[in-house]
Amino acid sequence: MITCLLQNRDAIAAYLEGQSYFLSLPTEAEWSKLQVLEKLLAMRERATTLLGGEEYATLSVVLYLVAYFRREIGKKDFRFGRRS
Repeated sequence: MITCLLQNRDAIAAYLEGQSYFLSLPTEAEWSKLQVLEKLLAMRERATTLLGGEEYATLSVVLYLVAYFRREIGKKDFRFGRRS
């Protein structure tokens, strides 16, 4: 849902500008937060899929996932208020 919202950002703005009722659009900071949230949720989905396997020992994957999350969250584009 967040992905669709971000993909249709311009269309949403164009539609709401022509409406007679008042709906405020998200600010640039809020759009940036949505982008960060989308990335964090995608990471969580990948981790859930990886840990949900039945053919391998999931405990051996945990350290890899912790390192992956630390590396990804440490990137500049995960800081609120910045665009990627």
